[in-house]
Amino acid sequence: MKQPPVVSDHATVLVSCLLVLALHLISATVGASHSNSNSVDVQVDLSRVNRTVHSDFLSVTIDAGAIHSNWHGVDLKMPRLINMAKALAPCTLRVGGTSGDFILYSVSGSSSSWRNDSVQVDGLQSQRHSNHESSSRLKLTSGIMDHENFTMTAAAWDSINGFVSDVGWSFVFGLNVLLRSPWPVGSWYHDNAVSLMEYTHTRGYQVDWELGNEPDLLYEVEPKIPITPSELASDFKQLKTLVPKYSPQTKRIIGPDVATLTRHDFFKLFLDSIGTGVLDAITWHHYYANGQTTSLPDFYDVALLDKFINQSLNVVSLVESILHSSEVWVGETASTYDSGTPNVSDSYAAGFMWLDKLGVAAISGQKKLCRQDLFGGNYGLLNATIYPNPDYWLSVIHKRLVGTKVLYVTNSLTSGRSLRVYAHCTREDSSVYARGSVVLIVLNVDSGSGELILQDPELGKSKRDKYWLTPDGDNLTSKEVRLNGVKLELKDGSELPPLLPVGESASETASIPARSFGFYVFKDANASACS
Repeated sequence: MKQPPVVSDHATVLVSCLLVLALHLISATVGASHSNSNSVDVQVDLSRVNRTVHSDFLSVTIDAGAIHSNWHGVDLKMPRLINMAKALAPCTLRVGGTSGDFILYSVSGSSSSWRNDSVQVDGLQSQRHSNHESSSRLKLTSGIMDHENFTMTAAAWDSINGFVSDVGWSFVFGLNVLLRSPWPVGSWYHDNAVSLMEYTHTRGYQVDWELGNEPDLLYEVEPKIPITPSELASDFKQLKTLVPKYSPQTKRIIGPDVATLTRHDFFKLFLDSIGTGVLDAITWHHYYANGQTTSLPDFYDVALLDKFINQSLNVVSLVESILHSSEVWVGETASTYDSGTPNVSDSYAAGFMWLDKLGVAAISGQKKLCRQDLFGGNYGLLNATIYPNPDYWLSVIHKRLVGTKVLYVTNSLTSGRSLRVYAHCTREDSSVYARGSVVLIVLNVDSGSGELILQDPELGKSKRDKYWLTPDGDNLTSKEVRLNGVKLELKDGSELPPLLPVGESASETASIPARSFGFYVFKDANASACS
């Protein structure tokens, strides 16, 4: 028998190298990271709008508990606060949270003409107190949360509405759903809410309403509060009937602000019960993890970031399948819950979670996110002294650049990406960028630098502006941030500085530093979707 030819060691090596090269070329598909470096092929569909978001897509919250502490001692007329808030417009302020279900609306201690329902309300609260020896404490499965009933005066209500008016924002307020008669098994006792609506209307305030907060968690508190999904749906329907009479200026009713999508199947059962025509937006809350058990590496962990992708796709799909046309908001969100992760949620590193969440929420079809908090906790956009945390600067730049039209980036909802890219048309009313310009939102969570390989000829030949954020001193937990190497800080203690880009030619490599993020604006993209 004829023997096969002997292959030399050199030939074997050559064949192996050719095979490796072939496999590498096959694997380098559009949108997939290259195996020999942290680079990514960027393919953007410039011909059509994939999704749209509201102009106030990036919005904020103030926890309702701040009312009890007189807004944490913050002067809502402070020029520095006013200036920083105006830079986030257009924006919706949502005031709500667990404490919202402990608020009584009363004029006690105020000279206002607001109708005083304190006798009736206090009677209900006494029923609430008698059912548990420590009624001001809700015992959750995760620990003890202390809450006590408190009164919001007309002066407090005037102050927050005045702030919203001063900065040009919209306003959503969460009404107390735990006012029930008889307590706790009765229906929603709405007389106190009606007094708030009437006063709001007489003052000419524009307020939209929520009802309750994280109702899916009420099954796990002590004492038990048995508000079922169908009962909550009935409460919202009652609110819907009250609005035209007592709050005709209201444009939207929003809810149910669930904490989870699957716990006790509450969310789906609620959607089944509420039907169409009651809620103008469906809200859910999202945090990546417990702030007291997370640490710095979690903030750029790809697997943890990817969880929001699946949850976002699931919530949009579920709402569309049941209610068909209702829009979805992330009604409360930050990096981690339980006030955030100390010394991380208020640092540069928090930007990985925040910017990726903004990108994913938009491309998955959600219309708005409300960031917890404007101030308060470890996750506030502003710190305790009302100066910017790094996420504030990131949010302002996002506001200035990113428009309402969302473009499709190939594989932008694929798991496992260490270099993550999202795309929008630039802001429609921009005075800097012409229609047709495109902005890329880019994050590199890898420990090595990367590169964008632009597959679209229009992007590849366009001049671009780079807005790149890095931590001061290359320390990911720094509370200070640099834009294109320039440290960002308020001028004269209250004025925002110029937020200037660095121009790059089309021939320059779009290099992405390790563990950093920012924006690229392609000024000459001439995208038909953005024209």
